[in-house]
Amino acid sequence: SSFEMLTDTDNPKNKAVRLTEKMFKEIQKELPETFKMPKIVVVDFEKQGLKNNAIGGYLQSSGMLFINSKYDTKQKILGFVNAKNGFFANSTENAPFLHELGHKFYYDAIEKLANKDKISYSKAKNRIDYSIYHYIESKKDKYFLLNNISEYANTQEVTEICAEAFSVRENNESAKTIISLIGDDWQ
Repeated sequence: SSFEMLTDTDNPKNKAVRLTEKMFKEIQKELPETFKMPKIVVVDFEKQGLKNNAIGGYLQSSGMLFINSKYDTKQKILGFVNAKNGFFANSTENAPFLHELGHKFYYDAIEKLANKDKISYSKAKNRIDYSIYHYIESKKDKYFLLNNISEYANTQEVTEICAEAFSVRENNESAKTIISLIGDDWQ
C-alpha cells in the first residue's frame, strides 16, 4: 500500500482494500502537500463491533480513519451516499473518504492553532468553533447549512460541518469559506 493501512483480511486482492487504496490515491492528488494522511483501517464494521450502518469514521485519539469493508464497490458507496437526496454534501464515490479526511483536517487545525498560539486544545477548539458559528449566524438564515452545504451539516456539531464542507470545498463557495476559517492550508 502507498498508505499506512490495516485490515482484517490477509487477502491482498480484497476488493474493499484495493478500492480504498485506489480512491485515496486519487484523492491525495487534490490535497496540499502539508496534509498528512492518517492510518487507514479497512475492516468489516459488524465483525469488529463498530457502528454497522456507517461507511466510515475517524477516531481522533488514534489518528485512524476507518472504512467499512462491506462497501467494496463504487456502486455500493454511491448507493449509501445517495440513499437520501441532499443528505450528504458530496454525492460522488469520494464522499465518505473526503468526509472522514475532513474530520482529520478539523482536529489537525485545532492542534495547529493551539501550538501556534500556545493555548490549550480546548481554547483553540472554542476559537475555531466560534468562528464557524459566527459565520453561519452572519448569514441570518436558519437553513443556511441545509441550503448551502447539506442536511447532515445542518444538524451536527462543527466537526461534522467541517467534514461536509471539506468534501465539497473545491466547488462550493460556502464550503471554501468554512474551510478557510478552520485552517489555512488552502489559502
